Amino acid sequence: MAERTTTARPYAKAIFALARKGNSLAATSASLIRAAEVVADPRVHLVGYGPSASTIGANRAGQAAARELRRLLRPDNDLPRSA
Repeated sequence: MAERTTTARPYAKAIFALARKGNSLAATSASLIRAAEVVADPRVHLVGYGPSASTIGANRAGQAAARELRRLLRPDNDLPRSA
């Protein structure tokens, strides 16, 4: 398995390039910090897993989680942040 840094590098470069192009480095940084907080929650890793989870079910659960994450990361969302 590749090192996490090696795997993440192209994605990080792409995100940085898009943020710089859109002149949104600060907003992107804030969103990434919030995303890091979200994925640090161990419950997030349970999405799509279970003894009866199918690939289709896992994909649907992942898509639903991604939609909710996108909603939570919107700049106008004033939900309390967990510590």
